[in-house]
Amino acid sequence: MVGQNHLGSPEMVWRALEPPDLSWDDHGSPHSTRHQDIYFAPDAGLDETRAVFLNGIGAPETWRNTGRFAIGETGFGTGLNFLATLQAWLATTPEDAQLDYVSCELHPMSGGDLARALAAFNALGDLRDQLRAQYPPPYPGFHQLKFAGGRVRLTLLFGDASQMLARCTGQIDAWYLDGFAPSKNPDMWQTALYREIARLSKQGAQLATFTAAGHVRRGLQSAGFDVIKTPGFAGKRERITARYQGAVEDSKPHTRHTAIIGAGIAGLSVAHALQQRGAAPVLIDTTGDLLKKSSGNPAALFSPKPALGIGPYDRLHMLSWLDATRFYDEIEASGHKVWLEPRGLQILSQTPKQRQHQAQLAQKFSWPEWLTGDGDKLSLPRAGSLDTAAVGRALAGQCTVIKATVGSITHHVDWQIWDSSGDLIATADNVVLANGTALYDLLDDMDNMIIPVRGQVELLAANMFDNTLPSTSFGSYLTAPVASKHGPVRLLGASNKRYLHGLPGDWADPSAADQQHSMAALAAQFPGIAKTTPVSSRVGVRATTHDRMPIVGPVPDMKALESLPTHKQKFRAHDLSTNQLHQGLFMLGGLGSRGYMTAPLLGEYTAALIEGTPPPLDRDIADAISPARYPLSTKP
Repeated sequence: MVGQNHLGSPEMVWRALEPPDLSWDDHGSPHSTRHQDIYFAPDAGLDETRAVFLNGIGAPETWRNTGRFAIGETGFGTGLNFLATLQAWLATTPEDAQLDYVSCELHPMSGGDLARALAAFNALGDLRDQLRAQYPPPYPGFHQLKFAGGRVRLTLLFGDASQMLARCTGQIDAWYLDGFAPSKNPDMWQTALYREIARLSKQGAQLATFTAAGHVRRGLQSAGFDVIKTPGFAGKRERITARYQGAVEDSKPHTRHTAIIGAGIAGLSVAHALQQRGAAPVLIDTTGDLLKKSSGNPAALFSPKPALGIGPYDRLHMLSWLDATRFYDEIEASGHKVWLEPRGLQILSQTPKQRQHQAQLAQKFSWPEWLTGDGDKLSLPRAGSLDTAAVGRALAGQCTVIKATVGSITHHVDWQIWDSSGDLIATADNVVLANGTALYDLLDDMDNMIIPVRGQVELLAANMFDNTLPSTSFGSYLTAPVASKHGPVRLLGASNKRYLHGLPGDWADPSAADQQHSMAALAAQFPGIAKTTPVSSRVGVRATTHDRMPIVGPVPDMKALESLPTHKQKFRAHDLSTNQLHQGLFMLGGLGSRGYMTAPLLGEYTAALIEGTPPPLDRDIADAISPARYPLSTKP
């Protein structure tokens, strides 16, 4: 590693983003009044991108014989560099080639301004519309967008470039150093940035930039780059290209034989992400069916948890909300009808404290496409209810599903998965434990940090309600109508009872008391609805944790950790070395009541860890959800 991470304080790193101060010339090109600089060369923006950046890294030759490639960028701006790269990638690589494009932006444009800036570039075709359709609101952190069926991943890092890159992992094959000129944006072109670029660079990584400023050349050289001056573009005298010569730790070779234990929303999300990367995972589940246990209600409420805070818990829920919305929209666009009608969610406040909180949310997040309202009611037009059966079919794709009860797992060269009778089920390079409340059952050296939470929902005849009533959260919740063996129903729920010392023997029996409580809450919120009897009740068990954060990531080797000196127990999870982890063994669980919202992002994160590509979560969140966080801290 070169130098130290430029982490900064949480208040500085995750502060609210300021929009760019834009002016527009007669040709519709944007200018930054904040930096007194242009975003791209007038009348030649696309030519400049291709000459300076694509040619500067030697594309397409540099990626022609690679199955995967990663590009990092320091200034996303209008997205022109990305779109030009995407277009070239699609034209010059086979259909199974994988591209990761990681780009920073401190002052992200609005979606409308982005579309306006790109309007003149007709040569980019509908790629502009694809970017605009997924473009996130200006929330600090990592946002991953997918293109070309998921084989191209754009990870936008909204925030200061040095601070965002300091929270990245993975390795980059080529860099675009873009952004406003060093003389007009000196805060970005600093030693800390070059150090982070070097830390993330593969040996021989190419770098291209439009500038030849002396302090930039010297900064790159001191970070381990061999710098070359080349002729500039469109009248500029010089620019530089560079190649990283510093030593880095070799990345592990990616392997594609993955077995996922558990076919709930957690396991299916990993399976989907791996399939998009060209892998063919195997799902192993006791029932042999999809989404049949805790994930198995006929409808799932997609209920985001908007937050004012900046800690890992709040940011994980905010970023999961934005990511999962894009995720299910993409699935629906591919032909799987997963959103139930009517689309949308209303959150009705129940207490003065909640009313104050919702008013603050409505004031802070002025995102008409995502959240509007006031203290009494928030409206989330892109949330709502999901058809779980349709989600399961879409995520499983072409996966092989094996019906078996796993009794043990062992490791010798690869992983062996055995059933409860001692017969071999499968072998794999990687195993993902995604088996809900049984997450720790196959591990001998780790304490079980899962808390089972019993939940009961009531199925109500949908004709009780106005068809236009959206999904509603009111302490309890009511989903949109969904087909069932009882006819169209809405789900009312859910009860929530934690069992710290294990489930009782009769936990699966419907409770009359829980039903009465839910029906009373419904009558209090909707007094006009006549009394009725639910057509059925369904009971399930969610898996949650002591700190209410999911458990996701590589599984630590407790014997190796126990040998650490006491003061080492304060290490962050991402500081653990490979010999302190069970190689190829991962967890994804403890999702609680919002699994359908958090699983898509966490499944993609797990797949990135398995495949060795840049993950879509920053290090702070990764540490907070790591399975190693319990042995490395004081247990609750």
